[in-house]
Amino acid sequence: MLGSLFTVQNATGYANAGIHLDGVAHCNISNNTAYSNDYFGIYLSSSCNNTLENNTAYSNKYGIYLRSSCNYNTLSGNTAYNNSWDGIRLWSSSNNTLTSNIAYLNNYGIYLYSLSNYNTLTNNIVYNNSGDGVYLYKSTNNNITSNIVYNNSDSGIYVYSSNNVLTNNTAYSNDYGIYLRSAISNNNNLTSNTAYNNSYYGIYLWQSSNNNLTNNTANENSNHGIYLSSSSSNLIYNNYFNNANNAYDNGNNIWNITKTAGTNIIGGEYLGGNYWSDYAGSDTDGDGLGDTMLPYNSSSNIQNGGDYLPLVKFAPSIFDTGPGTYPSIMGKHEGTIRPNKKIVVHKLYTYPCAGTGGHTEYVWFYGNGLDVNKTWNGYTGDYHNISFDPPITLHANTTYNYEIRTGSYPQIIHERSLPRANGTINCTQFTDANGRAYDNWIPAIKLE
Repeated sequence: MLGSLFTVQNATGYANAGIHLDGVAHCNISNNTAYSNDYFGIYLSSSCNNTLENNTAYSNKYGIYLRSSCNYNTLSGNTAYNNSWDGIRLWSSSNNTLTSNIAYLNNYGIYLYSLSNYNTLTNNIVYNNSGDGVYLYKSTNNNITSNIVYNNSDSGIYVYSSNNVLTNNTAYSNDYGIYLRSAISNNNNLTSNTAYNNSYYGIYLWQSSNNNLTNNTANENSNHGIYLSSSSSNLIYNNYFNNANNAYDNGNNIWNITKTAGTNIIGGEYLGGNYWSDYAGSDTDGDGLGDTMLPYNSSSNIQNGGDYLPLVKFAPSIFDTGPGTYPSIMGKHEGTIRPNKKIVVHKLYTYPCAGTGGHTEYVWFYGNGLDVNKTWNGYTGDYHNISFDPPITLHANTTYNYEIRTGSYPQIIHERSLPRANGTINCTQFTDANGRAYDNWIPAIKLE
């Protein structure tokens, strides 16, 4: 059945809808407008293998509603707005696909309610709803990917469910970016989501356990980037946030976060690169994490109620060639650098010859997954340094290429290869300002 280009309105009474499919399959409902109906703009009950595409549903109680409708219904490119309850609701409806829909000015934008499992929500835009943008209630094994949720009065994505996957979603300017609530919200996987500029927290877990938070970014939220309250046994791995308070945890969770200055902090201490003065362990692989866990019941190394952390004493990670000598001339340095410890680089300092303005005008680090370049800001401020914001990470026992173009008279180390405590730097070629080439001129620099 094909239904399109209809305008339907003023259906009255419960279960009446502008468009109602009951126990049917293989219908294509497209390019219709459903508005001012008592309950449903478009209503599917006990129906499967249908396509709803490019419809508009507004000023109903529910814009688009699927009940007991499972298996291969596709909702694509629909717009649901100004509905008094939900823009799009699924109830006991599984294995459906919602993609590129828009839901705004409803109570809830998209609501997966009770036993709506194994659905896929992709590339939907949900905003300006008076409740939550996307709400998962007692619905499991859903895949919520690459949606944009913003300006919703409560949460961008609210999870009261288990075993869901949230990936690459963007949540901003909500009260909460992503909120996992209560003991029912376990075993969810949050990966590579971005939550920023939310009024309270970027990612908030309350009484939620055994969730996995990996590679998420939670920046510039009004309070904490990540906040865990009464939540335990969660794995928080390699997330990034730069809020004033960064993160808070009063449960027993496992944090594994690369230390970056000004980020990844709980209670004033670094997580993942954390240290306590009484720790005497080792870090043989140079990853910033201790080789052994500290005792969990030791109050001297447990923070905010319990962070079971592998810890090392903090020592600045730098790569320093040390000063160089004359002869000196500006030019282009090319070569490789191989740290033997992880170096988090916030700035590059160039040693100048005495009485000169020796500096680096351009730097490029590349290779093995890295591709970052920066340009000098001129003779202003601390002009001997070039800063990296965000910082870059040079991993242990990994070879990177560099190109450094210098100005004025920087100090030079006249070696082909220069081993130092934290690694080795080599010269491939130096081409001076007059076009002459050398294979034994290394720039005198410090990475810190």
